[in-house]
Amino acid sequence: MMEEPILHYYTEYGFDESIVQEIVLGEVFSAVKLKNGNIGVCANMSNEMSLNIVDLRTPNLNNVCQRVVLNAYYNALLNTAPNYDTCGDIFDCVNFSKDKKIVMIGCFTPLVAKFENKGIHLDIFDLNERPEMNILPIEKQQDYLSKADIVIQTATTIANQTFTNIVNSVSKNCSIYLLGPSSILNDDMFEYPQIKAIFGSVFNKHDDNLLQQIKSGDGARKFLPLARKVSIIKK
Repeated sequence: MMEEPILHYYTEYGFDESIVQEIVLGEVFSAVKLKNGNIGVCANMSNEMSLNIVDLRTPNLNNVCQRVVLNAYYNALLNTAPNYDTCGDIFDCVNFSKDKKIVMIGCFTPLVAKFENKGIHLDIFDLNERPEMNILPIEKQQDYLSKADIVIQTATTIANQTFTNIVNSVSKNCSIYLLGPSSILNDDMFEYPQIKAIFGSVFNKHDDNLLQQIKSGDGARKFLPLARKVSIIKK
């Protein structure tokens, strides 16, 4: 199996400071804009972001801030394929059945509402307290993952170093769907055999309005109208 994603992509592509035009460290998200106009984002996961670009010449891959910026950099570098799958909404693409055990890692509130409207049960885990949601205790996560038929996994697990543990906790018959604007839309991610599809976002080149929103502390709900939701499906 492939190494954890950030290590894999750093080994494959490194970090080329010369192609970076701007790094934006917002309160909720960070973004990297390349000189060719490509923009990638990654959620900060409540971490206070502090980074100098020179830190990434020899990055510490255990440093969350550096991982977040590298994640955004690889999104800017690699989320550029000309032909994505036409389906951008996971609920329109995947046939979720009531008789399946479905685990959600990272609470996507609008998506939870869609499942509730269809009467489909979800077991939800999230590292952040969400009093308004029925979040299960994190110590039960591994047991639930081992029995899951489907896992909807937030792409922020790539940056916070929980990705590999989650992928290794599911059975070989489980299907994982990676979700969120932090997703790296690259076929190498399918080296993790349980990942069946990745749902992410791409942005217009040189979209300084997007960067300003992130700089102002806006979260995904505010800036995603500027994005195009896309997916890549395992062939």
